[in-house]
Amino acid sequence: MINFDKHLKELLYEEDFFIIPSLGAFIASFTQAEITDGGQLIEPTKSFDFNGLLHADDNDKFINYIKEKENISKGEVIDQLKNYLLRFKSGLNDNGKMILADVCAITVSDQGYLEGKFNPELNFYTKPSFSEPVVPISTSQKIQEEISQYPQVQGEELTEEEENTEYTGDLEYEEENHNKWLKYLLYLLPLLLIFGALYYVILYKPFETKTTIAGEGQQENLAIEQSAEAKPDSIYIDANGEIDENVNPQDVVDEIKQGLEEQKGTARLKRFEVSAGLFDLKENAEKLVKRMGDAGFDAEIKLVNGMRRVYVPVNGIEAAEAMSNRIEQFTGDKSVYFDENGISNR
Repeated sequence: MINFDKHLKELLYEEDFFIIPSLGAFIASFTQAEITDGGQLIEPTKSFDFNGLLHADDNDKFINYIKEKENISKGEVIDQLKNYLLRFKSGLNDNGKMILADVCAITVSDQGYLEGKFNPELNFYTKPSFSEPVVPISTSQKIQEEISQYPQVQGEELTEEEENTEYTGDLEYEEENHNKWLKYLLYLLPLLLIFGALYYVILYKPFETKTTIAGEGQQENLAIEQSAEAKPDSIYIDANGEIDENVNPQDVVDEIKQGLEEQKGTARLKRFEVSAGLFDLKENAEKLVKRMGDAGFDAEIKLVNGMRRVYVPVNGIEAAEAMSNRIEQFTGDKSVYFDENGISNR
């Protein structure tokens, strides 16, 4: 079992400030050496004040000090410190006062926080040798009298009820790892959102668009195929409203499919522009458009490289050939036509 009182006394001589987690802080104050008028040397002093409001230590100085001294794991130090503080605070609640490491009397203030009082005769400036007493005799006797009145913590065995009691103290180091994970999560959350947005824009969205287009094409084909289906035993009605038993159902099906194929072929026809002339002046182009309009052509004007092309839009290569012949007959000049990519037939 760790002797926390022993390590606390050592730290009072070695450190100027340290914190016992969930208990309080020990803060040193100093006086310089001086010589009295009678020539007597007064040694420098180092005393401590206890502050129960400072009970969180991010550096774990007290725990790491004991870990090095005892050569054990940090987790084991923390577990034993919990039990030590549990016994200490239980005694403090029962008695109203506890003596900490034979050097400091701990009480609870009216506001509910811990207060500590050191004997002013104690000097922690120079660590005494083993042959020297740790504290003055008068001080030691006074502390022993107080110890006889109040229970001590170190060396006591936990009762069965205390062992089964869950420690509910506010040890800050117990929550340190949890708080660190929260900080890391706050740092990572914006990065996750950015990566999620990039994934959606770069990968998921294009894939979704392609899937939608493919799905629409499949639905269209399915609708065409379903509309083309006909039952072989269907009954057909002639123009007089009577049953026509001479109609072959398969011929009707073939006719429907052929019509659908023609519709699909028409839907896939490319758009062509059949040229009737190319002009520099806008007036000349407009005159030709008017003449062609009077003759029944749906002519339009289009700017091409600074020139004005008069053309008639049609769908399909056959319609383009026929319109080109008509325009040649009308204008007396050679006519060319262009596909959607601007490629002509000549």
